[in-house]
Amino acid sequence: MTRPSFQFYPADWQANSNLRRCTHEEKGLWMDILCLFHDQDDYGICRWTLKEIAIAINSTPKKLQKLIEKGILKGAEKNLDVEFIYIPRSGRKDGEPVVLIPAQKGPIWFSSRMVRDEYVRGNAGKSTRFKGKDAENLDILPSDNDSPSSSPSRGQGEGKGDGSSSSSSSSSSKTHSPAKAGQCPVQQVIDLYNQTANNLPQCRVASDAMKKNISSRWKQSVDFQTLDFWQELFGYCESHEFLSGRGEPRNGQKPFRVSLDWIVNATNFAKIVNLNYDRT
Repeated sequence: MTRPSFQFYPADWQANSNLRRCTHEEKGLWMDILCLFHDQDDYGICRWTLKEIAIAINSTPKKLQKLIEKGILKGAEKNLDVEFIYIPRSGRKDGEPVVLIPAQKGPIWFSSRMVRDEYVRGNAGKSTRFKGKDAENLDILPSDNDSPSSSPSRGQGEGKGDGSSSSSSSSSSKTHSPAKAGQCPVQQVIDLYNQTANNLPQCRVASDAMKKNISSRWKQSVDFQTLDFWQELFGYCESHEFLSGRGEPRNGQKPFRVSLDWIVNATNFAKIVNLNYDRT
């Protein structure tokens, strides 16, 4: 299914030093190219010649060459000699480098941001307790009045890459731990949400009700009493097609995107953790 939209980052667009050197016409051409990249089978990558791209967006190869010279349009007409490498980052530590686009014969043109975000979306939640449709269902959550569960923590797999300024996720080496047993570091959870779920609405002001809900969800189970769990939870929400608003709208409605306030609501939280949104 072709996605109806793609993520756009106004702050990054305005702050990008290379884009600031471009004319308004060049910025318009780049936006047309991004739409073209969005429509490709290999998301963010176009294997057309520069002339074909120019024809598709009603421009000329000479004008597109300006985007290449200014470091906006990346790729090569004949041979791509330099690999596009992404370094995941989690817990303020760099992970193992990942080659997203290897050296190869052209033509090949791409948006590094789109390619990186697509990798993050495809890997967020893998090898963790949030595995998607093929994952086993987690236990039903206890109510707010129940005592914390004594069940052992679920196993963790390899870390998943994050998206730098666009998204982040957990690492295989666990670096987070609760401040004290049973005590919820509410502000750390909020900060972690803002760091991890960059594509979701940011939480700039937390109400008392939201803070209470975060604390209640934390106390529901010992499984929820690590910041690693919350980082995986937020990474899963951001990568999920429906929860992140990337799914195709139904009945003409606007795409739905979760927020931190929505996530920590008792009913919504239970549905997420039980993987209800991955069931067909």
